[in-house]
Amino acid sequence: MAITWATAASTTGDADTAAANYTIRQIITSGALSNTGKHFVRVSFEASSADVFAITKAYIGLAADSGDAYDFAATPTQLLFSGAATFEIAAGQTKVSDAAGFYSVAGKNIIVSFHIANDAAKDNVRVDSSIAGWSWYSILGDDAATVNTTGYGAENANKAFGVMKVETGSLIGGVMIFD
Repeated sequence: MAITWATAASTTGDADTAAANYTIRQIITSGALSNTGKHFVRVSFEASSADVFAITKAYIGLAADSGDAYDFAATPTQLLFSGAATFEIAAGQTKVSDAAGFYSVAGKNIIVSFHIANDAAKDNVRVDSSIAGWSWYSILGDDAATVNTTGYGAENANKAFGVMKVETGSLIGGVMIFD
């Protein structure tokens, strides 16, 4: 199966920060997304320039139409990395998820949710301190897959945390079959 990829949203990190044992909900608004209406997605995460970054699990989903800005509309799609949920990224490197079945809808915000390992030696991530249409929320502990959640800290508007790119993809020369 061949997939052709197009960038839906991207940014470049400009600083490093640490957040052991936090769940981050990165929201990308519909106005900051392009190339929607495709059936596959992959997400790129970036470690800090000096240290390792480890994630225990990551998900992507559409944002709910009501409730908190960080609530998923439905059960999110888990992102895997070389078939595994947990992964590490070497200092200064980027890691791209495997292709995941996820339909990006025009006019809908997306959420990338991930839990950072509870290890101060592996919690350093790249951030962007000024990116329109992106924002993130955080909470201590693992809450990455919860659909309707509460208790997250204040919005960090126009900022990216760990997520540096979202790509959407279409199948080339094949037939998609969904069970």
